Amino acid sequence: MLWTNIKEREVVMYKNCQAKILEKRVPNKIVIRNLEFPEKGSWISAELDVEAVEKLEKS
Repeated sequence: MLWTNIKEREVVMYKNCQAKILEKRVPNKIVIRNLEFPEKGSWISAELDVEAVEKLEKS
């Protein structure tokens, strides 16, 4: 997925976990919340692996 296609507050799959994009900082930096394991808190991804972000398919 392209960096420009990632939107704040969007729910995506990130590294095989459902996650919500909380904040986009500079390119290749995001803050996400793992929705499957919320006890782990928010993650700061220093280098966004664009290939690891996938749109959730709407059913």
